[in-house]
Amino acid sequence: MRMSPRILALLALAALAGLYGCKHPFVNSGNIYLDQGLLYKAEWCYQVALEEEPKNSEAHFQLGYTLSELAKQHMANGEMDSARIKFVLATDHYLTAAQLDSALWANEVDLNLASNFARVFNEGSTLIRSDEPQAALEFYELAYQIDPRGENAAKAKLNIVQLTYQVIADEYRLANSSDNQTALAASKAEAETLLTTIDSALPLATDGDTKRTFVEVKAATLRMLDRDDEARVIYEQLLDENPDDINLMLALARSQKEQGEYSGAAAFYQRAIDQVEIAPVLNEDGRYNYLYGEAARAYFNADEYESAIKAYTSALDVAQTDAERIDYYDRIAVSYFQIENYDKAIEYAKEVTDLDPDHTNGWQIQCRALGRLDKQEEAKAACERFYELRDRDQS
Repeated sequence: MRMSPRILALLALAALAGLYGCKHPFVNSGNIYLDQGLLYKAEWCYQVALEEEPKNSEAHFQLGYTLSELAKQHMANGEMDSARIKFVLATDHYLTAAQLDSALWANEVDLNLASNFARVFNEGSTLIRSDEPQAALEFYELAYQIDPRGENAAKAKLNIVQLTYQVIADEYRLANSSDNQTALAASKAEAETLLTTIDSALPLATDGDTKRTFVEVKAATLRMLDRDDEARVIYEQLLDENPDDINLMLALARSQKEQGEYSGAAAFYQRAIDQVEIAPVLNEDGRYNYLYGEAARAYFNADEYESAIKAYTSALDVAQTDAERIDYYDRIAVSYFQIENYDKAIEYAKEVTDLDPDHTNGWQIQCRALGRLDKQEEAKAACERFYELRDRDQS
């Protein structure tokens, strides 16, 4: 009687089982093929084993490993559709193996999924550096499918969310500039969908930086939808959970500044400055020196001139260039002029023109402040210089 190829294979594998232990014969055979690098034959053997023993944890694990190796080959050959299928199937079998026998496979599964994830995620990052965001997005989405758990999942989702937001924001700006209401509505609908994606991904984030970045993208998306109050609230809630997080304070400051809420921005910049001054070690390399200037500008734009003077004076202490010093002296002079302290306005305006004799506003402040003090001769000289520079600038 002629036997089918499948029966012959079973008999051969049964013989091999006697040589390689009492495992399922097709698992033994798959392992042999895997050792020989015959991946497709190994894949077939593990699949047959699972048809007969669906809860064979080793068959699931080894099939996951085999599929992963095949996926890497497809990926190296640019066959991304095939690679995607193999990677996703590999994840399914890995996770099933860990579920069936956690003690035996959980650690190995974590290591192998982490390896697959890193390979695909890093490829996405390479494409970002090559300015290919759409291609990168596909790799980040695949990375999420490879390991949809914990921080890896959050990391992949964060990159997906950031890239998606950038695409939507670009479309929104284009539609807004051309007053294309249909395109604007489509962009807003995409933004609403993105908010849902962010909300589903946020629970995955346990790392503070990752969570904060999710919140920043969510806040930017809310602002795109003209929901500024909601954006501010989610920042404040996160800051309540992390009251010493300088980066959160700065995110809130930027959010307020972008909305033209300069008083609120100044308050958050000042809060960050206070935190730095409590723990100077945070600023040993000077990374936060710029905060004094940011706080000062926010106070100035909020017409809080006395606070602006104090902040600009602190900024002068850490200024690195004459350009910075000129800017700070000028703003201090204007602030003193606004609160009608003309002597101080003149003092700081002279600091400006000493550093830059052609500084138009420095001479203007002296001209006006000296006039207010009824110092006509000095005012005349300052005003003549101001008019000369103004006419030059306008020509």
